[in-house]
Amino acid sequence: MLGPLIGSLYGVLGIIALLGSTYPVSITIPWDRLVIVLVLALAAGALASVLPGRAAARTAPAAALASAE
Repeated sequence: MLGPLIGSLYGVLGIIALLGSTYPVSITIPWDRLVIVLVLALAAGALASVLPGRAAARTAPAAALASAE
């Protein structure tokens, strides 16, 4: 959640530094798209951690150690 915030801030500051003295700068951030990307990323991360976790929870510790090479 902190990445998009810091990235947006750096992007705004970079545009102002490059174009601020030559052109009038008005920054618009598409908040709706940003929220959609964040929600999808959180869902993908949760899904990627839950499925392997459930498989690991069903495996007996002795069996998992015995199969390790």
